[in-house]
Amino acid sequence: MPFSVSGRITFDNFSLLRAEGERHIAADPHAVFNLAELAEGTSAAVALLMAWFRHAHHLDKTVAFEDVPESLLNIIEVSGLADVLPVGIGSGAAVPATPAPAATGPTEPPQPDRG
Repeated sequence: MPFSVSGRITFDNFSLLRAEGERHIAADPHAVFNLAELAEGTSAAVALLMAWFRHAHHLDKTVAFEDVPESLLNIIEVSGLADVLPVGIGSGAAVPATPAPAATGPTEPPQPDRG
């Protein structure tokens, strides 16, 4: 059963919501958070999702955030976290709480052609 988040996430209620969410994650191997009733996207909300994501990763569990409001999706996108946080507009499948692999590239700078 999804954990529903409603109202406004602020730095005043952050700790309480974090603890409640961490209990949900501990009790469910595939924790889902429904954000449909979230009043608005804020930096505190992004920080909370990241805290829950890291907690799930620490416990080797999966986590998903569904029905994420557009205002929160916009903050996640401009923060460069869209490829990290498992967010979706509709009901999304839980994914392992592991960071996306880092981009790979050459380990040494290209050498000039001396031919």
